[in-house]
Amino acid sequence: METTTLKAQLRDSGTKGQLNAMRRGGSIPAVCYADKQEPLLVVLDEHEFNVRWIPGKKNSIFTLDVEGGKKVNVIVHEVQRDVITQKVTHVDFMFVDENKPVQVTVPVKLVGIPVGVKVEGGVMYQDAYKVRISCMPGAIPTGYEFDVSALPANKTVYVSDIALGDAKLVDSPRKVLLRITKGRSES
Repeated sequence: METTTLKAQLRDSGTKGQLNAMRRGGSIPAVCYADKQEPLLVVLDEHEFNVRWIPGKKNSIFTLDVEGGKKVNVIVHEVQRDVITQKVTHVDFMFVDENKPVQVTVPVKLVGIPVGVKVEGGVMYQDAYKVRISCMPGAIPTGYEFDVSALPANKTVYVSDIALGDAKLVDSPRKVLLRITKGRSES
């Protein structure tokens, strides 16, 4: 399991004014949580987080090196930004146990042009761009590609049709991934 290390300092819950003072000082308040664990309140260096976190790689695993020698593995759950400046204002992390599966959302990219569009004159609608899966932390995929080249018109494809490898589908198997429809012929 490949991780990126971030330095963190423990913090008190703090008031709104104290949290804003931290942000002005170049820090980002953050919280780490899990179902049956006490939340861990920390402060991150804004520059270090912005350098190490890549927005497109939301499911990256970080090792937080908390002052006092405590190290915890986490995954970014949510990043809050300032509406105007787009600066990161708060980060929510989830604790990760390398021996237990985690639930993550990964993108789905469609590859090719369906026969139903190219030859039969249909139109393709992609209804889902992401799929929620459960997998081990060391096996989180960056995304899935789904080949649509052989699909005919009047075809519906569900997220359960995606080859997920070792991951398990968390979304409903009846969630529509894409539809190829053919218009009515004029008489």
